[in-house]
Amino acid sequence: ITSPTEDPGEVWLGYAGVWHLKETPTVSTKAYDSTAYLNDGVLTDMESGDQVAGMIDGSLRFDGGDDLINAADGPKTADSALTISFWMNTGVVDYANIFSAGLSLAGNQGTTILTNNNQKIQWNTGDGALQWDTLTSASTYSTSGWTYVVATWDGTTKKIFLNETQDANT
Repeated sequence: ITSPTEDPGEVWLGYAGVWHLKETPTVSTKAYDSTAYLNDGVLTDMESGDQVAGMIDGSLRFDGGDDLINAADGPKTADSALTISFWMNTGVVDYANIFSAGLSLAGNQGTTILTNNNQKIQWNTGDGALQWDTLTSASTYSTSGWTYVVATWDGTTKKIFLNETQDANT
């Protein structure tokens, strides 16, 4: 077999976006979306050493400054139930944006998941009101290995799971 045999429309049915982060920044300028939506992201300020071993398939190292993936037409998160999941491995305890979608800081609109300076995961959602709806994990993430983070919203309740254990909910 010389090419992929999966059918993205079937394998990732129901997913708005799946990025495996297995691209080598010096070879590709995109982070390819594996779903039928093809919401490919643009690799920005990534360098040759940023492709590193990950938990599954590949992984990209972000420098905490200007490295990012911009999936401008990515999943919409404000008007339906959603699940966001990712593996992270950081030795830093500081504010760092992990995921953002539909973001408008001026109008407190969209979804953002970040690490905060207390070594916790913080999930902000906003619908344009005066302030963000914030959920912060009760437990801290690992600074010496991998942490699996899942954030879910069923339309009413937000939850954060760390390493498959429910950690916080609204």
